[in-house]
Amino acid sequence: LYHSTSDIWGYDVLSFMAIDSVYGSLADLKAFIEAAHSLGLAVFVDFVVNHLMWGAEEVFGSQLFLHGQDTDWGPRPDFSKPAVRSYVHAAALFLLLSVGADGLRIDSTKTLRKLPSGGPDAFGASLLAELAVTCRSHGRLVIAEDLEDGDGVLQWGGLGFHLQWDMSLFCWIYDALVHPLDEFRDLSRVIKGLVGLAPGRGHALRGRVIFMESHDTAASDRYGRIPAAVHHGKSFMPECGEQGEGGDAFQKAGEALPYPENADVVANLFAARRAALGLVLMMTAPGIPMLLQGQEVCDSRPFKWPGGPAVDWTRVEAPDEQVVQWKQLCHELIALRLGKSYSSLADGFGPALPPLQGDGIHVFHSCSGVLAYLRWSEAEDSRDAKYVQPRLALVVVNFTYSSFDSFQLGVPFSRTWQLVLSTVDSSVSKSSTDLNVLHNTPNDGFPCSINFTLQAYSALILLQRS
Repeated sequence: LYHSTSDIWGYDVLSFMAIDSVYGSLADLKAFIEAAHSLGLAVFVDFVVNHLMWGAEEVFGSQLFLHGQDTDWGPRPDFSKPAVRSYVHAAALFLLLSVGADGLRIDSTKTLRKLPSGGPDAFGASLLAELAVTCRSHGRLVIAEDLEDGDGVLQWGGLGFHLQWDMSLFCWIYDALVHPLDEFRDLSRVIKGLVGLAPGRGHALRGRVIFMESHDTAASDRYGRIPAAVHHGKSFMPECGEQGEGGDAFQKAGEALPYPENADVVANLFAARRAALGLVLMMTAPGIPMLLQGQEVCDSRPFKWPGGPAVDWTRVEAPDEQVVQWKQLCHELIALRLGKSYSSLADGFGPALPPLQGDGIHVFHSCSGVLAYLRWSEAEDSRDAKYVQPRLALVVVNFTYSSFDSFQLGVPFSRTWQLVLSTVDSSVSKSSTDLNVLHNTPNDGFPCSINFTLQAYSALILLQRS
């Protein structure tokens, strides 16, 4: 929280309880949280305790740090020391109870459960478990930013975190979006991103935080904003930087490649279209989707410390066609996830859970650059007679420049399917076209089929009517 002086994105902290005066005061932070709560928004604090800023040993005393075990960002505290653990716990309680935060997003949990040398740190791991218990006991969420935990040790069966950042969806899907040639879009990698890093992690897929842009990846010297990367045809890291070891190796990529002019990216139709595919994949995959500031308006300007850049409100509020379409697309995807866009099922079938909130996913079509999958939610208690029939959502994504006037796809037995979203036709959400089902026309392992128009680099979402 305090005090950032060097070019490491404000992550060179000196105090876990103070606020850098650049941002305001503790009273300002409390007022901000109260205002957010009045709007129905939760606020989570990015809790950085895995290191302190260079020179912190002179402030706190070198005896509280690991000697010869510095991180890349600063000296690492020795979590075996009672004074260190007490300070971390006191800071967590202060932020949760005094400041009013709704939870903690604990930064780089990998560097707490592991030593900088790579070996395990039992003291750091136990501290993480204690922080999780603290948050849970006060009804707050605890989120792990861990880009290498493929075995689920951070969640139930392990250290007890509610949610964990999952880099897999981004990593598996990125190349399929930004590569300039359709023949190099590997849909098998996209499927891996959709179903999760490791299905045997021992927790529900909805326990992962998924994203296509984050403050780490979108930096202009790393992967960049997705529209800019599509325009560029690859990331902005030198090749050697992309081949590093570990889930966060990209943070040390070094010198960056030239970043394109924003006007050129905006003028590139493919940049917005393929970036929209990534948005749909993220918002329809099992997990908790996360948007980076500016992503909701297709901002492609270079994202870098310390300028951000801030939201360009003149652009957001201007009647620019691309910005309006992107804002509408985000609104529609969020409404679909929350179940606000659904008509009721036929009488006698009872209510249905929003299909995009559950873990159910079945990828059944992956051919010629077109991907299709079903999504659904199950009731927490399978004996609950209120939920008789799961509601199905069908997501279709065309990763190619080819358009199809009549694309036929297999579907489960149903009366009709309702087309509720198109990334290239904003009028679809207003008209919600019903598609007739072709019975006794088997396809893709299902007994029925539907036909629809599928445009180049576009995605559709359909809902089962009955």
